[in-house]
Amino acid sequence: MKIISVFLILIFLVLFGCTNNSIVSNNIVSNDQIENHTVPTTNIVKNLTDNQNLGNSNVINTVKEFVVTGANFKYNPSQIRVSKGDRVKITFIADDMMHDFVIDELSIRTNILRKGQSETLEFTADNVGTFTYYCSVGSHRALGMEGKLIVES
Repeated sequence: MKIISVFLILIFLVLFGCTNNSIVSNNIVSNDQIENHTVPTTNIVKNLTDNQNLGNSNVINTVKEFVVTGANFKYNPSQIRVSKGDRVKITFIADDMMHDFVIDELSIRTNILRKGQSETLEFTADNVGTFTYYCSVGSHRALGMEGKLIVES
């Protein structure tokens, strides 16, 4: 079983090394490690998922996805937490009547949606801080229809 694992890792390294998007690793695998079945695999996975440049142009981005519903003059969830640089995807659903989703500081706004309609917004969290999202329909915001987008460093 260990031989098969080492063989599969070697095939992976050879195949991945033959593409234009090669991953550079600081680890050197010796013949002794291969023969003794001690090839370090954790750094291979780390290099694939660590938001490193692959080649010169491809970057692995983290996408944080959220579904936010608006109903009874509140949002669910009422708080969204992401990290600076994250790609954020929010699908907003109006659950009971006409609502929208607005973040003034980030120039983000859905259309006003009727019950059951949805709209998806996508943006990069470039600025650290706490940003209020709210419903701009009628007096919905005054009735408590607000939430917080928290962007941490």
